[in-house]
Amino acid sequence: MKRACFTIISLLAFSALVFAVEEEEDEKSNAKPDAGGIVIEPSHGKIAEGDEITITFPRSMIAVDLIDVANQPCPFVSNPKLDGTFLWKSEIEGVFTVTGLVADAHYRLTLAPGLKDANGKPFIAKDWSAEFKAPAFTITSDFKEEDELSARPQVYLTSTYTVRLADAIEHIYFQDRDSHQRLPVEIVLPGQDKTLSTTEGREFSVEPRQPLPVGHTYDLIVNGLVEAKSHHALPYLYVLPAGKTAPLEIAWVGAFNHALDKPSIDIKFNDNIDPAEATPAKIHVDPPVKGMKFLPGTDDVTVTGDFDLKQRYKVNISTELKGARGYGLVSESRWGATFRPKESCLIFPSSQVFARARQELRFDFFQVNTPQVTWKLAAIPAEKLPAVTARVTEFKKDATDPVTGKVVEDPRTGFTRFAARRRAGKHLRARIFWKRAQRFQMAASLGTARSFA
Repeated sequence: MKRACFTIISLLAFSALVFAVEEEEDEKSNAKPDAGGIVIEPSHGKIAEGDEITITFPRSMIAVDLIDVANQPCPFVSNPKLDGTFLWKSEIEGVFTVTGLVADAHYRLTLAPGLKDANGKPFIAKDWSAEFKAPAFTITSDFKEEDELSARPQVYLTSTYTVRLADAIEHIYFQDRDSHQRLPVEIVLPGQDKTLSTTEGREFSVEPRQPLPVGHTYDLIVNGLVEAKSHHALPYLYVLPAGKTAPLEIAWVGAFNHALDKPSIDIKFNDNIDPAEATPAKIHVDPPVKGMKFLPGTDDVTVTGDFDLKQRYKVNISTELKGARGYGLVSESRWGATFRPKESCLIFPSSQVFARARQELRFDFFQVNTPQVTWKLAAIPAEKLPAVTARVTEFKKDATDPVTGKVVEDPRTGFTRFAARRRAGKHLRARIFWKRAQRFQMAASLGTARSFA
């Protein structure tokens, strides 16, 4: 406890010391940017590459024919030397554009020796000066740590100063958080091939030269990188948590025989699957199925074909199948898939049917795997319609956990459960309740029906 308190006190003392040093530096500054009637904008503070410094004199400094003429002498000098270009915009005003800086340097501007005005008379402004500070050398990234890191993640980095890309390769690497093993990187330039077509840059991406081994946690390290101009090194060790690599996993395999769909076997993964990966060599179904096709979604693969609904199928997924992150299964995965009869349900064209007033109401609907149905229709008073409508839509909502409020998923399929299924019991389906509630809205005879076994 004492040690922790001492650490906190030390940090506070250090922060106070830094603040005091900064205040002292401001107090020690004896720059006079407005001496002699000169106006300079900005007059102090930090500057960066591409910034413009505008200086205005109290009288004409050049002839009119020199306005916007390149390669004119700059009316001030800097210590240390500040790289840039100067252009007169009027007889009294000029603009200096910064093109190069030394990281974290303090620049002091003074009038150029022997400066003269447009009439050739010496221009003297006693003690005129201005001070600026260059930004520190930093590396930043908007990359966020990932729970399931890809085998070759690309991390976009931004530097406040130009760096040699060859140096970046030497001083940037991925590191195993546990074993501290270093894995080298290669540079990826924006909009270009993965080659060093240029030698320097401020914005670039890095990725591991070889796929990261699975089952490890990695950090991206920038250690000792220097900026290209003054060779100032990054003043700190930059550590970016990258994430953990995880193998491809199968959440579930299920045989589905939905009311209006052809029988299929669905395979759910924990990663996206490229269509080229879904092949009979990597997903084997036994016994063989005529007309078998593989239809990859995002993180699932649907197998269709002429299935025998009385047959139990075996599904083997090979370790050769890779997810979008670049990893396969730890070992071959074997599953069984058994089809059940289609659910008994009645499917109407919509939740409400509108028609002109007449003695009978006709519309088509689907009757799937049900016995003969007897209908009892009743007229509903207008004042009762809102309550009935609310009851119908209630059964179309997703089921939620009363404690956490999160949507409840069916552990067998991974799909969301309907609220009606939780309320009415596991053997009843939301659609049955929907149709049962819906019948009270109808006050005429039914028309034709299509039946599916």
